[in-house]
Amino acid sequence: MREEADLGERQGRHFRFRNGTMDFNAGWVLGYSQLGGLAPGEVFECLNAIRDGDPGSWVRSFAAMAERQEAAARQDPPKLAANRYLAAAVAARAAWHLVDPASQQARDLLNQLERCFQAAMVQSGSKLAPIELPTAAGLLPGYATAPIDQPCTDPAIWYVVIGGGDTFREDLYFF
Repeated sequence: MREEADLGERQGRHFRFRNGTMDFNAGWVLGYSQLGGLAPGEVFECLNAIRDGDPGSWVRSFAAMAERQEAAARQDPPKLAANRYLAAAVAARAAWHLVDPASQQARDLLNQLERCFQAAMVQSGSKLAPIELPTAAGLLPGYATAPIDQPCTDPAIWYVVIGGGDTFREDLYFF
């Protein structure tokens, strides 16, 4: 974690950690647990292994959970695998919160996040698939429910999801 202002201090209160950034991120990952991904008990398993104010312990705890979930998903039938892959993606994203975004570890966690999220979509039967939209600045990664570069005659609702600012395209799945 870079030495920056403590993001969570703007809340003015804490529910789990004295470190405001960790407290804010704990609330974030618990909020996702209501929509899919890690179950609340799995989130608390990770939180209980973290030392307040120690970003390395946060990263180790959530990265280990991502590894366990992804390994279990490879052994499960499709519907259960979909849930475990989504849990692995959420855990990898949570670990990513407190690493240096320019590090190899950040790139590895991002690759795991994308790989597991895409596996979750395949295993669940979702039509949401990765796309890349060409822009003047390069390719913009996203997800769509139908190929957007081919004509479609079927009546359908299309969803196109992109990230931006402080989020990933996978985060927006939950919104």
